[in-house]
Amino acid sequence: MIKLNGKKFAANKKELQAYPDCVGFYRVNRRSVSIQNLNKEKVGVITYHGVLASAKKLEGEWWYSHAAVELVGEYDSYTRESTEVHAILKRFNIKKISR
Repeated sequence: MIKLNGKKFAANKKELQAYPDCVGFYRVNRRSVSIQNLNKEKVGVITYHGVLASAKKLEGEWWYSHAAVELVGEYDSYTRESTEVHAILKRFNIKKISR
């Protein structure tokens, strides 16, 4: 389970049963963490740059913006958001790939 702005996100359905107050799911990818609603539709992403972005599918393409993710809500400070996001990236060992 991860927490963003006090909202809980489960890794899978088993974890959701253990924490029934979760508002959605998360999925760890190679260079990001996807934030999903309870229907497992992507609504946000944490990039390896440490950015929490809103995700929307328009005309078959994914579009990302710095807007607040609806399920997460707006943070009261950028510092708190950045601290939580970087802790999640560190937990799942997601780093920038150097070229």
